[in-house]
Amino acid sequence: MKRRCVFGLGLAIAMSANWALAANIVDNGDFSQELQHWTTSQSGMGIHTIEVLEEFEGYSGVLHLSRTDSHSTGGRQQVSQVFSTPPEECIAGTAKLTARYMVKSHSLHDSGWWARKFGDIGEYPLHFKIYSGGTCVWNLGILGYDNTEALTNYHKVPLGKWVEETIIVPLNYYSLTRAEICTAGWDRDVYVDYVKIEPMD
Repeated sequence: MKRRCVFGLGLAIAMSANWALAANIVDNGDFSQELQHWTTSQSGMGIHTIEVLEEFEGYSGVLHLSRTDSHSTGGRQQVSQVFSTPPEECIAGTAKLTARYMVKSHSLHDSGWWARKFGDIGEYPLHFKIYSGGTCVWNLGILGYDNTEALTNYHKVPLGKWVEETIIVPLNYYSLTRAEICTAGWDRDVYVDYVKIEPMD
């Protein structure tokens, strides 16, 4: 049984009660079936961990993403899912994304110089992304520090604290096809208890 979160992020956005919500389109978003319905990949030197913990700090089925021994070099890990709901049934003006997660630590304290130089979306220790076809149509990075780079596509959260957050995602009536949970940068230690995406009118 999932517990209530111990920390609620003040940036969470309240929803109007008259907005119609569709069903959650993420399969096994609580990782109760480990990594079923998800595919994983990683890049960069060092020791990578992508696993589902049976129990962690009172929660069950927790996705754990970590990297050590990066020697301050870039690298990524991603857990990705193609939605089983047909794309024509996932056309949304907005969506509600709800997740509970914890960024325990990360050694790259900002979004990275690569984004500044090449126009990327940033190297965050945790990143939520939504795709339409092969195009990322929405992304949000999570940082434990103030970003000293120019990017603003992130939320700052306290390190080592569970956060449960609900976000209203503007989607401009894209047909949604895929979700991704990503980590990037140098060394990091990140946990995700669950993620849900519900298309809205």
